[in-house]
Amino acid sequence: MLDITNLGALEENGLSVTDFGRTWYYQRIIDPDNKPTNQWNLFLKGEHSSEFRVIKGILSNDYSILKTEDCVNGIQRALGGKKIGKPRVFINLADISASFLLQDFQMEIAEVGATNKILFGLLTDINIDEIDEKTALSFNVINSMAGSRRMTLSYGFFTNLIPLKNGERNRNINPLAINNTILLNEFSSSLIHDKKLAISYQEVSDVKKSIADKIAHYKSIPVPKGFIVKMGKDNPTFPRKAMKRIISCWEELDEEFQNFYYLSYILSYTFGESRNIAYEATSRKYISNTVSKIIKTVQKTHDILTKAVDSKIPEEVVVEEQVAK
Repeated sequence: MLDITNLGALEENGLSVTDFGRTWYYQRIIDPDNKPTNQWNLFLKGEHSSEFRVIKGILSNDYSILKTEDCVNGIQRALGGKKIGKPRVFINLADISASFLLQDFQMEIAEVGATNKILFGLLTDINIDEIDEKTALSFNVINSMAGSRRMTLSYGFFTNLIPLKNGERNRNINPLAINNTILLNEFSSSLIHDKKLAISYQEVSDVKKSIADKIAHYKSIPVPKGFIVKMGKDNPTFPRKAMKRIISCWEELDEEFQNFYYLSYILSYTFGESRNIAYEATSRKYISNTVSKIIKTVQKTHDILTKAVDSKIPEEVVVEEQVAK
């Protein structure tokens, strides 16, 4: 059972919560007659800050608080195994994102080895002859301390690209870590049900097993001409600098590599560097939804042609029937 605090259940007029080194303070609003209301203000003090700042918006008594740190530790307990390193934490206003790895969910994917040198050169402008890679399933928790979003869990394909020289790590070139959260977006889910973590070892193992298939799917689908420009127009809040970098990287790729697999990496790395939770979540949904639509369209076309062959009806007639429907 998780420790979830409901503001309406508090008798006091203030509550301090520490989450990943940041302090959140919930203060009940007192009306001009000096009577307590059912509404609350929220303040945040950063890890290295001495002063609180106000978070825009007002919370009601209905809001419940759940620490992101407790949720991360709960996932670790539910699945077993030790965390690899420390969680990578981003905070944007009242939103918190924490990404972490567990030892039991490291993996080897043969399909990615031949492409990693291309990715490394593309994202760092450094060409290398030898590379080693460490891959794992990543766990990415997004929480809001102000009720603007549900606590969700998404999975990522984490890759650490390590430059080598004569078979040994090249200490003169930094490794490149990329957390690709786009490939596995369809497995994103709400984490909390009835104050319990909605996660199981079998569920996560199934996600891990699906990675190779997702890589193959994304590699098999070419990105339509003008798609990245359209994505920028459809999402005008994306920063121009990031979009220019994405387009620049994309134009450097040979046409044979201009598929959604490479695009998912370029987007994941670029928006990961920006440390903006909203950009990462929006681009993840946008790309995965597009890929799903393309796969459905391809399957529908296949079904149409199969029907034409089976029924010995000219293909153009079957297509016209489908369009009419």
